[in-house]
Amino acid sequence: MHAPSAPPHTIRRFSTFDSLGKAVSRSFVPMLLSDSGATQSSFFSASIRSTAVEDTYFSDNSASASLALGRTSSTVQQGGSGFYMLSLLLSGSGVLYQDGRSLQIQPGHLAFYETSQPLALFLGDGHREFVMRFPKDRLHLPTAYTDQLTATAIDRAHSLGAVVQSYLLHLPEQLATQSPSVQSRLTRTGLDLLGTMFGQILGVTAESYDPRAQLLQRVEVFIEDHLADAELSPETIAKAHYISSRSLRDLFQSTGNTVSGTIRERRLQRCRADLASPRLAAHSCAAIAARWGFVNQSHFSRSFKERFGQSPSEFKAEQLRILTATG
Repeated sequence: MHAPSAPPHTIRRFSTFDSLGKAVSRSFVPMLLSDSGATQSSFFSASIRSTAVEDTYFSDNSASASLALGRTSSTVQQGGSGFYMLSLLLSGSGVLYQDGRSLQIQPGHLAFYETSQPLALFLGDGHREFVMRFPKDRLHLPTAYTDQLTATAIDRAHSLGAVVQSYLLHLPEQLATQSPSVQSRLTRTGLDLLGTMFGQILGVTAESYDPRAQLLQRVEVFIEDHLADAELSPETIAKAHYISSRSLRDLFQSTGNTVSGTIRERRLQRCRADLASPRLAAHSCAAIAARWGFVNQSHFSRSFKERFGQSPSEFKAEQLRILTATG
């Protein structure tokens, strides 16, 4: 059994727009960032307090000056598509534009947008916002429906709005004291709450559009809960769910990935998160790989470099340099 460990958790502070812009693109998705022109103050300060659990990213962001953030067609081509972004404004005000819609954002509003299409977001002086980024498929709802909610606001007046806001806002601090498996479950609970609220708004559920969605979701939960088991395989997963290996393979065709590919991707994401964690800096790359079911170090190194463009040791060293440079 693994000892509890905190997910990567960093606080970075910035004194220039350029340094903040690079951090935003690195932490979220490629974006253009500049002073919106609403202030002429020569003093600028900003901070990003971030937590990551696998492919879900949380951050608490603030800036003394107004900001203009954008995803243009060219920026979208640089990468970062396939995510939803949820923004809860805690102070200040803002305006969001996407899909021909505009939204005036006030504190207490959950604003929702996606990264596959151009967008513009303007945030006023002295703003603070909580942001959550996650892959679209984590909601287990058809994107044709959920995409309709971009540039719309959901406030605490909604029957589930207060519950969802409270849970998500306090989730990062709760994650720090939990084991990796519990971190994953708590994050998944937050996504399930969000999906339930969106499904209620849209009048749709995962089960209503795909009769196999429940089975697929159970299998994905099983995979998440057993990533550390080196014996996890399509055969053991199929056996645990009383289906044939062929049926399991067919089930995953709709995801665009294989069962083995899904296991490998989830394990690599866990390893990447641990390698970036300052709390696990003393752990070797091999120890972190073994922690998530990679028994062959050479295979892990090749897979990691193929997926992320760097060897595990290069990635770990780069994260340490970033943390040192940003304080």
